[in-house]
Amino acid sequence: MKNGKWGTAVKLDAKAIKWLIDEVIKINMDEPTLLDLEAPIKVFGDVHGQFFDLFRLFDIVGYPTPQRKFLFIGDYVDRGKQSIETICLLIAYKIKYP
Repeated sequence: MKNGKWGTAVKLDAKAIKWLIDEVIKINMDEPTLLDLEAPIKVFGDVHGQFFDLFRLFDIVGYPTPQRKFLFIGDYVDRGKQSIETICLLIAYKIKYP
């Protein structure tokens, strides 16, 4: 999808979205409210549903891996046309690399 046209809709199945939500809730329930994080870590904020901008950020700094950690501090959705795709991608990475 990252090489798609800007604004191209991503087909997301409602059952898949529900699964993502259920899984990330389990992970978040097991985490403390205050996270003790180790450097190096990349901190992102204010993604605002800008799906392709998120890909551009990943292209610049690298995509998440077990060794490449990220902290997203909020404002995941609202202004962008692809808020659902954006939050689903971030949740999928959270599930893959808790």
